[in-house]
Amino acid sequence: MTTNQILKRIDNLEIRLTPKEWAIRLADELRKYPSEDEFHYSFLNYSSPEETPFGKPFFMLNKQAEEQHPGHKPDDIRAQYRIAWKLRGEYQAFRLLINQSNEKMKHKSEILKLKASLQLSIMNALILQDIVAMANTIKGNDLAEQTYDLGFPSMLEDWMPKTFELIIDFYLFDAVVRIVQDKYLDGHPFIFRDVENRLSETRIMIEDADVTFNEYLKKLQAKIKTVEDKNGTKDTAGFLNRFALDIEGTKNRFDQKSIIAIADKWAKDAKDKAIVEILDGMGKHEEASDFLWKLAREEIKANQANQEEPGSIHIVVE
Repeated sequence: MTTNQILKRIDNLEIRLTPKEWAIRLADELRKYPSEDEFHYSFLNYSSPEETPFGKPFFMLNKQAEEQHPGHKPDDIRAQYRIAWKLRGEYQAFRLLINQSNEKMKHKSEILKLKASLQLSIMNALILQDIVAMANTIKGNDLAEQTYDLGFPSMLEDWMPKTFELIIDFYLFDAVVRIVQDKYLDGHPFIFRDVENRLSETRIMIEDADVTFNEYLKKLQAKIKTVEDKNGTKDTAGFLNRFALDIEGTKNRFDQKSIIAIADKWAKDAKDKAIVEILDGMGKHEEASDFLWKLAREEIKANQANQEEPGSIHIVVE
């Protein structure tokens, strides 16, 4: 088989790809590179916009529209025009979903990593401070009482809410990304690898904090209990249980419907932006303005219902 025959066969296959399949191809392509910048630099290797991962789908979907409604009469051309804008719009919605989700996670991953690093440093400082203080200032037999005296619980009461907030924030967004991935992109990962690596580093810090801190609490409880058993005093170490970190328990308390609603909102925002771009591209600027006004009114309403079929993004072009 010659090179031209191979290329023609590829074109025949690609011309039948759906907008979602093109979006999945885009997701696969951007993850070939170590970072978003490297992905964009790769565009320099293409001779025309029609060959790039962003541009080729639009070009091939135009050809698909021509194949679906062949002909050169005015009615045929108008039909091709409508079909092409519908296909291009659906691809644009998926592409925007990928791009906007990556932007959200890029920004979020930077913040979460900084917060995780800060909370881990504070935790290590608290543990070290507590160990040194207890070693130097123990005056009686009731270690639990002395732990209170040293300010250990009060320091933790400032650290704990921020750490729980970090855990909730991280695993909530992690769950949203997985739902977008599974529901809208057939399970294909779509986050840039440098962002994914930053999230992985944050996950490791959070999990390390969970293990380290809980182990310290257990050792502290055991130390208190040993002294109390020796002196025949009551068990007062139990108060430390309320400070234990519980990542899995926190994740299990998530409201799945709320997480799905966030993922669906990301998809809806991408679809709405795509519709505006379609209308502007078709020269229907007044309709685009009316649609934006409609969206602004809907934003004011509470509990907006999403009627989309799971995993689909349908766009109607009149």
